[in-house]
Amino acid sequence: MRKIFSAIASCLVCSSLFAQMDNTKPIPAAPKFNYTSDTKKFCIEFNFGPGIPMEDYGNISQVPNPASDTTHINGLASTGFHFNCSANYLFSQNFGGAAMVGLTFNSFNNTAWQKLRSQVIPGIITSADGNFHIGQYLIGPSASIPSGNIVKIGFKALLGVVSANFPVLTQTNPNNGNTLIVVKKFVSSNNFGYYFGANLNIMISTNIGLDFNVGYLGSDIDYHEIDVTKSQIGYAPYTNYSIYDRFMLLGILQMTGGISINW
Repeated sequence: MRKIFSAIASCLVCSSLFAQMDNTKPIPAAPKFNYTSDTKKFCIEFNFGPGIPMEDYGNISQVPNPASDTTHINGLASTGFHFNCSANYLFSQNFGGAAMVGLTFNSFNNTAWQKLRSQVIPGIITSADGNFHIGQYLIGPSASIPSGNIVKIGFKALLGVVSANFPVLTQTNPNNGNTLIVVKKFVSSNNFGYYFGANLNIMISTNIGLDFNVGYLGSDIDYHEIDVTKSQIGYAPYTNYSIYDRFMLLGILQMTGGISINW
């Protein structure tokens, strides 16, 4: 009988405890950010990643023959590093404007150039001084589409100015003992450029997000060629100012990631 009373007392104690637990208020959940109701008007993005050369800029399979083509040049550029900063402002829930400043560093593929020039002039030795620095200064419309509570998809179509240098190229030709050295320099002005890109933004707090981007930068670069020719035996150095401008179709695929600040 004593065991029965003990069991009943235990049940009453447990029932009392459960009743107290049912009366306690639940801990409120942390507020969640929702793009559909808490859209931020202004956003600054910082991104970096590979800059992949395309079009004539990345062409390493051929070099235009100066004897037959006096208007084009290929970049023989290798994949490099790109970073950019963009500012975006929404005029409505989904549409706004954006401005972008960016820079891409690409090296010149001297191995490919040596191979191509050796096919034309056996024994020639080539070298390149410096790397490509491609600047972009762009502005244009943008769009932002929420996808769920913390994700948005963005698009940019920008126009502006693209600047591009060219490494100094040196060709050394033995020429039957009379070594001939030709130094080629290319002077570039600012050029018209365009950019199309898409990005995925994932919010990790109320104001900070992770940014993932794919974009394409294009331009037609106008270079003015200057040849400085030097000969070690029999000739004095001279400079040949070419009357031809050389054009290079530039394309850079930019695949970047970074952070965004939203408010």
